[in-house]
Formats: sequence, structure tokens, C-alpha cells
Amino acid sequence: MENPDAGPSNRGGTPSARSPNPIDKLHPVLRRLIERMIDLPEGYEAFLTEKQLTRAVECAISMMPEDEQAYLVSHIMTDDDIVQQRINSLHLENLDQRVLLSAAEKQLLLRSTPEPGSGEEDSGVEYYDGGICKICLMDSAFILACGCHYCTSCLRWTIRVGLQSINDFPPSCCFDFGENLIRVVNRPGLIHLFRQLAVEHSTPLRDRLYCCDTRCSAFIPPYAIETAFDNQGRNIGVGTCPQCSEETCATCHGKSHRDLPCSDREEETAVLDKMDEEGLVYCPGCGIVLTFDGGCNIMNQKHSQKHSQKYGQEYGQEYNQEYNQEYSQEYSQEYSQEYSQKYEFSYHCKYD
Repeated sequence: MENPDAGPSNRGGTPSARSPNPIDKLHPVLRRLIERMIDLPEGYEAFLTEKQLTRAVECAISMMPEDEQAYLVSHIMTDDDIVQQRINSLHLENLDQRVLLSAAEKQLLLRSTPEPGSGEEDSGVEYYDGGICKICLMDSAFILACGCHYCTSCLRWTIRVGLQSINDFPPSCCFDFGENLIRVVNRPGLIHLFRQLAVEHSTPLRDRLYCCDTRCSAFIPPYAIETAFDNQGRNIGVGTCPQCSEETCATCHGKSHRDLPCSDREEETAVLDKMDEEGLVYCPGCGIVLTFDGGCNIMNQKHSQKHSQKYGQEYGQEYNQEYNQEYSQEYSQEYSQEYSQKYEFSYHCKYD
């Protein structure tokens, strides 16, 4: 005997399915909002279309005070939702303006994979459908100037790999990609990210300034650094972080101290002491921090400079500070071996 409260039975054995109404997919908070703010007809759930529902939500939110709107958005949207909404907004489509991407927006751009677009005609790339993608070995969509074939997904992935950080920049195959090639994946956000990293990459390492707030540490571009003088008339410069608006001294790289000279800070001394403990030194050629984990003290750099790991000093000076002995003798008292044996530790520094 069938239970009358159980609803219609499915004698065919296949579960019955009702296509959900648009209202069923709406966040409960938004549903209560439109029911409170808008006079909806009885039984609206059955006939309200998705387009009508969207307009109803927009109308209801527009009638709320701005502070309540912000509160509502923060409670029904995740951080990723908010970031995705900004990335998909029209202001990113305008490539004639500079758009600064936040750290969260960068992360979302680097992991999301939109549907392939129509692309644009760009130098270095021609559309091609007769080759094999060098990465996935499927049909390719593009052939680059170097002759390598890529499908759309793998070309987009290759670009994202090169935009992960300043150490990975620029994206490349057999040659470094330019902005024109980035455009072919039809993702404006990646173009803005490329431009943002290009400014940092083109700034000499010694001149780069980063936000002093360790929770931010964003790169401060040269155009965001203003001329400032301490009380002794020395130019110290102050950079304003484009992400958090924190001011950073361009001389000591600490928190801005307008009108006051830079002071010897205990934090800086602690950092140098820690570097000594960990065996870290600054390259005298480019300023990058190097890690030494074996071999002798001679290090060959990609920018063709040779220096001592132990003394942080270029070998062009041919002088050993510890033993007051010229390297023309080609002998190290520390290792008791001739330098003609050339036991060298090779370290490839990316910053030429």
C-alpha cells in the first residue's frame, strides 16, 4: 500500500528530477532581502526567471545604505568571489590604463583557467592547426616564432609559469615572451600582471624598494617614490606602497621617518648576524643573497664575476684579507691545496 504523503511514485524505476528554479540557487540571505525589500507576487518562485531574479537582487541591494551593502557582501561572498568579480570587471578589459593587481588577484589569475578566447593577431605567433603541442602532444593551436607548437591551454600554462614571481619572469620558450604574445591567450588580467612584473624586472636589483610592512612586502615602483630630505638636507626618498599605502624609506628600507636621518637599527644588525650563521652573503655584482652549501669559497656567477663566498669580495682584487697574501701565489692556507686544481662551486645567478 502506497503512502499518500510520499508523493507520486516513480514506477519506471528512474528517480524523478525537477529542474531547479533560479530562486533555489540564490543565497538564503539574498532571498530574504528581496522578499523584505520588494513587493513580490504570491508564488513568484514558480515563474521568476533568472534575469528577473538578478534585477530584483540588484534593486534590493541598491535600496540599502552603503555600509549595509558592504556588510552584506562580506557575509555572502568569499574572498575568492570578491577577487573574481574584480578580475571579471570591465576595467581590466581596458589595456590603455595601468591596473595594479593585489596579491589575492595574482594568485587567482595564476591558478584559474578561463575558456579559450578568440585571441588576437600578434607578432611572434601565427594560428596553426597542423602541428603537435610540445607539452601535451595534442593538436596545437599556435606556432611561435621559434617554431615550437602549443595548444591554447599549454601556452596559457607556460605564460602563468613565467608570471609566478619575479624570479620566474619573463615567460619564455626558446625566447622571452613580450606583451604582444601574452595577448594571444585573451586574458587581460595576465597582461596587467605581465606589465606589473616587467616594471619590477626592469628596475636594477640594488634600486628595488619593497614595502617595509612584512605582512605586505609588495614592490614599490619607481614612480611611487617621492623625493624627501632629512633634517640634515640629505635626500632619503620615501616610497608609498601601492597595495597598503604604507610609507617606506628608500634609503634604509625601513618605516618612513620623514625629516629624520636613517639610524642604525638593531633589526638590520640581527639580519646580518643571521646571514652569517646561515652562511649567506650578498653577491658584489648584483646584490642577490647567495646560499653556500659546499665546495671552496670561490663562486662563479652568471654575470661573469668571481668572488669569495667567505669574504664577499671580488677576486679581481686578488687579495686575501685573512692571510694578507696575494692570490698570485695560487695557494689557500685554509684548504692547503693549489688553486690550479680549480675546485670551484658554480652558482648561476639569474640577475645578469
